[in-house]
Amino acid sequence: MAYPADMSSANRSAGFRRPFVRILLASAVAALGLAALGCDGGKAAPSPAPAATDASQASAAAAKPADEVKIMKENWPNGKPKYWNEMRRNTAGKWDKNGLGRAYYDSGVLEREGMYKDGVRVGTWKYFNPDGSLLRTEERGGGMPES
Repeated sequence: MAYPADMSSANRSAGFRRPFVRILLASAVAALGLAALGCDGGKAAPSPAPAATDASQASAAAAKPADEVKIMKENWPNGKPKYWNEMRRNTAGKWDKNGLGRAYYDSGVLEREGMYKDGVRVGTWKYFNPDGSLLRTEERGGGMPES
């Protein structure tokens, strides 16, 4: 391989090693991916799926992860964000605001930010002016109904 005269030997050897490292990494990633999927390249017979011993084990295997999170967001007509909320399943199993919630002015500047629990604002909420400066802070407590 011809190298420019001003290229140092360290740079030449680094240039030689890079393709080798890329190939090595790609091979390792592919092997790990096959191992994670349980593929053995067709060398062994497929193992039968374990049978559930009762209905509770079958339903537990089909259950979703405990902290499954969806993001609910909407944009203003100008394309800037309007709101962004973390959604998790409530005790009834329905999706509800649970976690961080943010609302924005139509200019894209943050209007308010805080936490939700089962659709109710909890903890400390910060409210901002349209210029982005802090307007006020509210303590919403643990989400208990206000009396």
